[in-house]
Amino acid sequence: MRTTPEEKFAISICLPVYQGEQFLAEAIESVLAQTHTNFELIIVDDCSSDRTASIVESYLDRDPRIRFFKNKERLGLFENYNACLRLARFDYIKPFAQDDRLEPTFLARCLETLQKHPEVVLVSARRNWISESGEDLSHVYGTPFASDYFEDSSPCPGTIVIEESLRRIENFIGEPTCVMFRFSDRTKVFDPAFNHMGDLDLWLRLLKEGDFAFIDDTLTSFRRHANNTTNTNLKTLAIAPDLMRFYNNFNNYCSLDAQQFLENSVALIAAQYKSIVSSDSNQVSLFQQLSRFELEALLGKTLLAMDSKPDFDLEELKLAESASRLETKLRELLEDPVWRMTRPIREIRKLFLNDTNLSEYRTVGWSQRDYVYYLAKEIRSIKMSRSYKLKRLFKGPGSSQSKSLPRMLSRLKSNATLERQNGSLAQTTLKSQPLQVLLDGHFDSASASAPQISVLIGYMRHSPIKTLAALLKQSKENSPPSSNTFEVICVDASGDNKLEAELSEWIKNNQLPANWRILKAARGGRAFANNIALKEARAPLVLFLGSDFVPADSNFVERHLRFHQESENHNLIAVGGAFFGSDGGYEPTKFQKWLDRSGRTFGEVFTVEPGDFPERFFYVANTSLRKDLVIRAGFFDEAFEADAWDDFEFGLRLFSLGCRSKLVEDCLCIHDHPVSFLERIEVMKTAARAAAVLDTKVPGEFDWHKELEILPRKYLGSALREYCRYLVSKESVNLERFWEQSLKAAFNSTYRKDIEHHHKLLLAR
Repeated sequence: MRTTPEEKFAISICLPVYQGEQFLAEAIESVLAQTHTNFELIIVDDCSSDRTASIVESYLDRDPRIRFFKNKERLGLFENYNACLRLARFDYIKPFAQDDRLEPTFLARCLETLQKHPEVVLVSARRNWISESGEDLSHVYGTPFASDYFEDSSPCPGTIVIEESLRRIENFIGEPTCVMFRFSDRTKVFDPAFNHMGDLDLWLRLLKEGDFAFIDDTLTSFRRHANNTTNTNLKTLAIAPDLMRFYNNFNNYCSLDAQQFLENSVALIAAQYKSIVSSDSNQVSLFQQLSRFELEALLGKTLLAMDSKPDFDLEELKLAESASRLETKLRELLEDPVWRMTRPIREIRKLFLNDTNLSEYRTVGWSQRDYVYYLAKEIRSIKMSRSYKLKRLFKGPGSSQSKSLPRMLSRLKSNATLERQNGSLAQTTLKSQPLQVLLDGHFDSASASAPQISVLIGYMRHSPIKTLAALLKQSKENSPPSSNTFEVICVDASGDNKLEAELSEWIKNNQLPANWRILKAARGGRAFANNIALKEARAPLVLFLGSDFVPADSNFVERHLRFHQESENHNLIAVGGAFFGSDGGYEPTKFQKWLDRSGRTFGEVFTVEPGDFPERFFYVANTSLRKDLVIRAGFFDEAFEADAWDDFEFGLRLFSLGCRSKLVEDCLCIHDHPVSFLERIEVMKTAARAAAVLDTKVPGEFDWHKELEILPRKYLGSALREYCRYLVSKESVNLERFWEQSLKAAFNSTYRKDIEHHHKLLLAR
């Protein structure tokens, strides 16, 4: 029904409950504490047998805004939500959950957004994860938010959100406790046919009609405990039958075809399955009770169900149907070009290792069950092979994407040029975020001279304790009289509470200089952390240092300082090198040594003569320069959320001011953390996403663009050939070429996908 004038800003809060006695009172209290008070709280009990009803009834006399109803028979979660919606009297709907909590300003903030933007049909807010006891678990669960994918806080077209949701198969919008929406169309309700994804299904159906807005502040808490609906669904893989139904509802909004979506879905199911079998729960789950064959058959049924009609009944599956599908799958794998191309490898293994990757085909005397088991075994054998794993690592986009890449890049760069000319691409300013002080020596700047150089460590992924320990050793060895030669400002923007605890313990066990500051900020990228450190720096020189870069000797900072004191050119940037190793003296792996020699880690090698080092190189792992140059260039651009390309873009601005880099050979650091081939593949994917952001912001042609002229599958083919040659020859040069081509394939494939996404966002503006 429509709201009356006096109810213009009234909100219907829908709270379906079932067996909710443990946390229900806390949920209700969080609703009653809202600063916006014009609401009704509709609670519908789905035949609970615990104290749920008595808890709700204890609130009825206290607050007339609470309306309580009981179902005559059990409906299930999504149908019970619909029962709440049918009772709702207002056009602003706030779904809620019995285990969760709302911050006092949730309703007010969401309502403000919906009133300010009439085109917005759905608004969501950031939430944190809490345990049964209410402890913050956000550092444990890394669920994405809308702000991870959309660069600003302005409303986003609903069609773009739908496509992004299907492309990633992620609910970055949030659970019911995170959202509020307009309810002008009473026909849009939850689909009870869904087991797990019914909330995302409704969000996307709403977004067919309007825009989406995200409030990037934590306004609600989502509780994780053993008996909540999410955990129950994961234990039973209830998500599996939902996926194809979900795709069929929205495939017109998605660039993926059914096969691509299915492949992504299988990966999602595998991730959930992994969490099931690796659970530390003492209660034996359904999957742990099954035999090996039964488990494989059930997974096969799940895949079949995803291809089936909605009325598909798993219990009616026959082994013959399983065999038919597995035969088709095995045939596809055997005919795959990569599998056929890597046949020489398998033949060599048979000769030297007596390794028959596929067992002999025979059906004489087999039962249908034996045959199904055989097919499943052969498919698993192929998928566990090195050839297939390699293909999955670098599966790239098709030729249709490659043909449109130059056009998309050209349009994005034209847009970047236009916006820069119009002044709309000004660099980001510091976010208004509170800082938590882990260490502040209360340095009295009024009674002592300022330090000569500020060492800035803005970190995300790696602990800075070894780096800080090396700097502390240098500070002690050089004092007095130079105890105030340098200050250290370290900013933790990792969002990792465990890392914070380790850092706090290290601070407590060490007597640190008075001019050291260690701060904790909201979770953000490296650019965000470095901006905070720059703001706090008091010296005329700044030295950017990576948290995984350990100074190789006790004169490290002094050498950076001496370089600038002895240089007559104030526009020079001092760049120090790095090599893999540790203060424990371990021997780097062959792969790490190759990364050092090839320059694939940072884009340049540090073993060249200083005069041969590129003048346009800049990175924030071991670099010093005058602070006034940094101020003139502006802060780091916080649109770069990862630790990649933010320093490259900042360097472009420095070079436009006449700055030039020079390699300082004796300012060395140990690059101290484990690096593997697979880890570096993931880093290349992260770098590719950041590179796509760069191309949307900075016009121009860069050297690495030439690599994009080659299709990812060609890099992959080259990598496979080199690996075949390495297996035969054992020559390290072939292995190194395999690494190089593989890294290029990972970068190229990920970049193409993300640049296409940015291009679609541009077209939707």
